[in-house]
Amino acid sequence: MEAQLDEFVRDRAEERRTAVEANYRRLGHPFVTVPKPTASVRDLMNWERLEFDLNYRPPESQLTYEAWMSSHGCDRDWTVADEAARKKVRWEPCDVGYWFLSQAAVNCPHRMRSHEELTPDVCLLSLEEYAILYLTCSDLAGRRIDDITECLLRTSFGSGCLSACDLASKVHVSRHDAPYLKVPQRHVGGRRRMLLSSSLA
Repeated sequence: MEAQLDEFVRDRAEERRTAVEANYRRLGHPFVTVPKPTASVRDLMNWERLEFDLNYRPPESQLTYEAWMSSHGCDRDWTVADEAARKKVRWEPCDVGYWFLSQAAVNCPHRMRSHEELTPDVCLLSLEEYAILYLTCSDLAGRRIDDITECLLRTSFGSGCLSACDLASKVHVSRHDAPYLKVPQRHVGGRRRMLLSSSLA
C-alpha cells in the first residue's frame, strides 16, 4: 500500500520531461526546451502498461531531423546525406513542439497488414517521429526496437512510402514504390501514433 502511495506521489510527468530534455542536451542540443506533458500519474502508468512511450518532438528551430540523426551517428543514412533522394520525401515541418504517444514494443505490431490496409485504421508514425522514438528508447531505456521487424511510416516517398528498422544499432530507412503499399509482409508492421490529447480507449 505504501509503495502504491509513493508511486502516486511521484511527479512522473516532470520526471519524463526532465529525462527527455536532459537527453537532448546530453547529445549536444542545448537549445531544446521540453515542456511538462499534461498527463496524470494514472495516464502515464496506463500508457506504460499498454507499451506506449511518451516522447517529445521539438520545433525545428531547436532541433532538426538531420541534427538528431547525426548526433546518433546516423549522418550517413540517405535521408540525411542524399540530397537528390531527400527531395522525394514528404517531410513534415514542425514549428511548434509536441508530445506524442506511440506503440513501443520491441517488435513492431500490426504485422501482416499492408500500408494500404493499415492507414485507414492506424495513424502511423512519421519518419521524424520514428527517429525520436527509436533513438529515445535506446538512450533512456537501453531498448532496441525493430531489430527483427520493420515499421511502415506515414511519410511518403514519391508515390510510395518509407519504412524504418534497426540495423547495427542505428536507424535504417528504406524507400518503397507504390506497388509495395498493397503488399502485406510477415515481418513488417506499423506503430500507432497519437497526440497527447488523444484517448487510448
